[in-house]
Amino acid sequence: LSSIFREVASLACEELPSQQVETLVRICCRYSLVAKRIVLASLSSYWVFLSTHRFGSHVAQTILRCVVAECEVNLDDFDDGQGEQCEGKLVIEDSYGSLLQEGEGIGDGGAAVSDSLSTLLVQSIEELKEFATELAEHVCGSHVLRTSLCILAGVEFVEAFAHPGSNQQGETMSEW
Repeated sequence: LSSIFREVASLACEELPSQQVETLVRICCRYSLVAKRIVLASLSSYWVFLSTHRFGSHVAQTILRCVVAECEVNLDDFDDGQGEQCEGKLVIEDSYGSLLQEGEGIGDGGAAVSDSLSTLLVQSIEELKEFATELAEHVCGSHVLRTSLCILAGVEFVEAFAHPGSNQQGETMSEW
């Protein structure tokens, strides 16, 4: 994630790279709270654009669903008993250290990875709030808006980390 931090929005606008970004998000967010913060911060000021984009809207929806889902195992806290030299802390520092420094964000006044997950999530939804009327009428934007409203309402998503098309609920398709 750290290597594509500034390119996530751009990659989300192409068919194949957007699928790869979604897969990366599903994997990283399943196991890391830090990864969730990085993903949200990387899209600061791009939410409305991505919400109205054919491929970007799928990425935006996947990100919103994955960042609110419970981590299966938070590997950020993995502790092998070696204190500051434990493997989990070293991986986080090595992979995300520069992004976690205070004030690291996108553009001027952008979200910083050092912000809390809830702060970053609220900032993301605030970006969408200003354009809620337009997004509600947009063929792609309405799905992202619905996802953000479900998050605010406390709806739990079924299989947030499931790959699209891997419907394990039988004949019935369910968004949540």
